[in-house]
Amino acid sequence: MVIATQTMLAMRCPECGRLEYHNLSRFTFPAGRPLQIRCPCGVLKAVVRKKGDYFLQVRCAVCERMHPFRFGRRLFWAPEVTFLFCPDTDCALGELGPLAGVKTLTLSQKKEINSLFNELAGEDYFHRREAMKRVLARLSDLCAEGLLFCQCGNYKIGVEIFPDRLELRCARCGGVSVVYAETEEDVAAALQIDKLELVQDGMMNYVSRRNP
Repeated sequence: MVIATQTMLAMRCPECGRLEYHNLSRFTFPAGRPLQIRCPCGVLKAVVRKKGDYFLQVRCAVCERMHPFRFGRRLFWAPEVTFLFCPDTDCALGELGPLAGVKTLTLSQKKEINSLFNELAGEDYFHRREAMKRVLARLSDLCAEGLLFCQCGNYKIGVEIFPDRLELRCARCGGVSVVYAETEEDVAAALQIDKLELVQDGMMNYVSRRNP
């Protein structure tokens, strides 16, 4: 029987939004002391304690509290990914599981975006195919890095593709952002985006050169 000795905690900093993968090993827990997990910006993101079971506290970006989770030893080191959610708002806090699992789940939206583009590209749908391709590539990178999300805390953002623009929508709160993808100026504006945050509750947040 193979006994797992490592697991991965994937979570974004509730302060700066940076996505990191934290490797946890059976052999690295401080004796009798909690293991603190911090972002490079200095914010305490999570605390893990081992007292027979494993007790995980994760800081929430929405309610700004530390939410507690309790895992039996088998579940904590399980080969499946466990999703962590805020019990009050149902917002995603992170994922716990093997490295390959959490990375695949984090990058799944990038594959969906690329698949949708390839389907529409063969129908002469876009005003400028190459501009749309480059803007989509940038949004895919932001998604993979955990830098595409909504103010409500949701990181699973839907995309509707139009011939000249992309509309990103949060299914949880209705937050929307529009990114244009028709001209070279649109492409240049998209490439300069370091983080794309949808505005909560349906307000429009334009991030291109056409920002009013």
